[in-house]
Amino acid sequence: MIKAKMCVWYGKLIVFSFLSLPLFVFAQHTTHIKGKVGRITGAKVWLSYNVDGVMFRDSTHLKKGKFAFKVDVDEAVPATLRLEHLNGKQTGVFDTKECFLEPGIVEIVAKDSLLNADFVKGSQSKDYVLFREFVGLEETKRLASRAKLTKDEAELNRIQERRRAIVNNLYERYAKFVTAYPDSYFSLYALNYISGGTVNVALVEPLFESLTERLRNSPEGRELRSQIEAMKILKIGGLAPDFVQADTAGVPIKLSDYRGKYVLLDFWASWCGPCRQDNPNLVKAYHKYKDKNFTILGVSLDFKKKAWIDAVEKDGLVWTNVSDLGYFKNEAAVKYAIRAVPQNYLIDPDGRIVAIGLHGEELEMALAKFINN
Repeated sequence: MIKAKMCVWYGKLIVFSFLSLPLFVFAQHTTHIKGKVGRITGAKVWLSYNVDGVMFRDSTHLKKGKFAFKVDVDEAVPATLRLEHLNGKQTGVFDTKECFLEPGIVEIVAKDSLLNADFVKGSQSKDYVLFREFVGLEETKRLASRAKLTKDEAELNRIQERRRAIVNNLYERYAKFVTAYPDSYFSLYALNYISGGTVNVALVEPLFESLTERLRNSPEGRELRSQIEAMKILKIGGLAPDFVQADTAGVPIKLSDYRGKYVLLDFWASWCGPCRQDNPNLVKAYHKYKDKNFTILGVSLDFKKKAWIDAVEKDGLVWTNVSDLGYFKNEAAVKYAIRAVPQNYLIDPDGRIVAIGLHGEELEMALAKFINN
C-alpha cells in the first residue's frame, strides 16, 4: 500500500502513472511527437526528458488542440508531456502523459486531457493497451464511467469495492505482467513501479532476473540491478553508508561527523510537491527533538542551486542541507538507492539504520520510540 505520495525521476507519481521507463541504446534517431487534445487553443504543452542526469525541456502552444515536438536523441528515453491548462487569465492545473522517445512517430490523441490520452501510433501503442488491460487500468476506467451514471447506492458500493480490490491487488498484477511478458519494456516499468521508494529485494530481484537479457542489460536495467544490490546493504541494523557533500555555503559536510546523535537523513527536492508538503512535519519534529540528541541532514536532489536554497529558506529548513546538484544522480542518492522522493533513513548514534521511510505520524512515532527511550 502506498503510504505517501512521492516524486519520481521523470515526473510526479500518481497511482496509475509511469514511474520510469527503460533506456534502450540506439544510434541517434529522431522522434516526432504529435498530439491532439480536443480543440483547446493557447494552452501550453511541456516536454521534459533526462539524458545522463541532464534535464531537457521544451514547450509549445496548442493550436486547435494540436501540438508537435521533434527530438533528436542518442538513445530511446522516457519523457513526460505536461499540459498546462488555462483558467481564464490564470494558469490552471497540469495534467501529464509519459511517452517513450522511440524512432519515428509517437502520436497521442485525447478528447480533453493528456492524462486520458491514448497512443495511436508508435510501437508503444500496442504494448500500452495490453499493459493497461492486464493490470486493470481499463477496468478501473470503465468502473469510473459506471459510477458516474448509476444512482443506485448498492450498485455504487459494489463499484467502489471492485475499484478498491484492483488498487489493493496492484503489486500482484504488476508482478504477473512481468512474468507473462519478460521482454516488454513495460515489464521493466512495472518493476520500477513496484520498487518505488524502497526496493523490496525479496520481491523485485527474482522478477528482475526473469527479464530477458536485453532488458537486464539496458541502462535502466543495469541501474535497477544496482538499486537491488544497494538495498541489500541498506537494511535495518546495517551501517549507513558514509558520504561527503557541500552545504548551501559550499562547506563539505560528512555524514559520519554526526555519530553520537540520532540523524534523520532526508532526501527531498524543491521541485517535489510531496516533499514540500512533508517539510512542515520535519520542521515540527526537528524543533521538538533537537535538544534531545537529534538532528536532520537534508540531501537535495535539485539541479538548480537557487531553487534549492530558496526552498530551504521558504520552508524553514534550519538544519544542515547538502547537495551536489546532480538530480537523481546525486552521489548520496545513488548510495542510498533513492528512486523517489521524499525518502528518509533514521540513523542511530552508532551510525546504524533503525528505520526507513518515515512520514507523518510514522515519523513522530519512531522518534518518540527511539529518542525518548
